[in-house]
Amino acid sequence: MGVPAVVEDIACMRERVEHGTTGFVVRGESALAEAALRLLRDDALWRERQMNAVAKQGRFGWDEAASAWEVNFIVL
Repeated sequence: MGVPAVVEDIACMRERVEHGTTGFVVRGESALAEAALRLLRDDALWRERQMNAVAKQGRFGWDEAASAWEVNFIVL
């Protein structure tokens, strides 16, 4: 979707966001709030993360999603 994200480093969230490229992966509530405010206050940072997220999404279609799912499913 191309939206920069700030997520906490739990479960599979790290797989969805590239820290420092498409958003931030942090630990703890205060770090989450700080990173979110940083993105909201800095238009240039937002635009950079947004463009990176759009570029990443453009490289990941249904075929790639199915292949990634298969790899994970077969491992189980």
